[in-house]
Formats: sequence, structure tokens, C-alpha cells
Amino acid sequence: MTTTYTWSANVLITGHGLHDARGAHRAKLPASEAELKAAVARDIAKRHRCTATDVDVLEFTYSEVPA
Repeated sequence: MTTTYTWSANVLITGHGLHDARGAHRAKLPASEAELKAAVARDIAKRHRCTATDVDVLEFTYSEVPA
């Protein structure tokens, strides 16, 4: 079973600076906070054409979207 999580994060991107970002991620239940944080880093890295290791997630909140 999968569910969708929405997230909001403040991130520091090497070479790009500080950013506020929002998005959504589908994950198998239960998704750990570490898994969701890694998904946020990958998503932001795609948006800014860098690697996930260039993204430092400073603050991070998420919520499960009701089915």
C-alpha cells in the first residue's frame, strides 16, 4: 500500500544558497522521516540540477494526504 505525503522544507543548496521548497512524495507505508527527508533532497536536487549530497535539509515538515 502506498500513500502520498506533502512536505515543506528550508534547504541550503551548495552553489545556490538558501531556499524554501514544497512538494509531494508517494511512499510505501510506513515511510520513515529519514526516507521522506532523502526524497526531499532528491527532488530538490532534480529541480536545481545538482546532486542530493549538495542539498542540506535544514528544517522539514510533512503530513500524510488523506486517501
